Amino acid sequence: MAVSINKQTVLEQWSRCLDTKYLLADDSDEEDEVIEEYFELFEMLYSQRYINKPQPVPKNHGFGHCGNGSSIVEVASRFGLSDGGTVTDYTKRVITAITPLSSRFIKWPTAAERLEISAEMGKKGVPNCIGFIDGSHLRLVSELVEDGISYYNRRSFYSLNMTAIVNYKKAIIGFQLGFPGKVHDMTVFKSMSIYKNPQLHFRDNEYIIGDPAYTLSKHMITPFRSSLLQTSRQKKYNNVICKNRIAVEHVFGKLKSRFKSLDGLSMKISKESNGVQYAWEWVWACLILHNILIDDNWFDNESNFESFNENVCLNEEPILLARNERRDKEESVHRRNSLIDF
Repeated sequence: MAVSINKQTVLEQWSRCLDTKYLLADDSDEEDEVIEEYFELFEMLYSQRYINKPQPVPKNHGFGHCGNGSSIVEVASRFGLSDGGTVTDYTKRVITAITPLSSRFIKWPTAAERLEISAEMGKKGVPNCIGFIDGSHLRLVSELVEDGISYYNRRSFYSLNMTAIVNYKKAIIGFQLGFPGKVHDMTVFKSMSIYKNPQLHFRDNEYIIGDPAYTLSKHMITPFRSSLLQTSRQKKYNNVICKNRIAVEHVFGKLKSRFKSLDGLSMKISKESNGVQYAWEWVWACLILHNILIDDNWFDNESNFESFNENVCLNEEPILLARNERRDKEESVHRRNSLIDF
């Protein structure tokens, strides 16, 4: 029969005893033994099998193990929760609360903000550049039984394709989710409003920078492929482009180090489950949190918790407009050549 215990009182009393033992220890080996004894006590008190009912999560505790890929069972055991679905339910509730904040924290810069960004990027050798785009594969832990070929990427593992646009401050200003790993980055880009409706996002001379996987266009500047490099000026141009574009790679690295789940999504993806939708909502929440965490002072401003108006999101359903592809190609080549001479 389980016995109710006041864990906090027991922990405080034993802590006093262990503190005394630590002070009286003759050498480092005895000190290490005391430390091990303390952690064994802590683990015992907060293990689920010693608790007769779930305990509330302390307000000063982080959820999980500081961002690492801890399992549901580990989290449930630490906080005295049921591992039969409680942790998953709470996680889904948190994600549901975070995702509506997307248009507040992940938004395309205004005209005034783009002018400021353009001026700053001019100092870095790429005037009028607004941001940097790239795609990243989010590994799926489980092999897909259904439609697995769509998720099997060119790097020989199952994944989801996430595309993001970031600025020089390494904040995400646009993204696209929902494509399996086999889909090419350029195909994902073509599905975005920024591609279909550039007049909503750019002035005539503004652009973003991508790698050679993207097609050179009026508002997309790419480096020369290595096979086309002929002059020292072209090589210098490539170095400048790549030196600045690395910001988007840094953001992907930061995301996957801060949110270790993005290194291996464990959702079961099948027709019967809602795994794909849950996976994308999980990723979406991580992107929002990334931008919130860039501004460490955001939580100190009470006005940030007031009601806010929904901004136009980059991922909105686009209005299809006709575009002159030939003229766009000519302008893009001219723009890249002008950057070589900058």
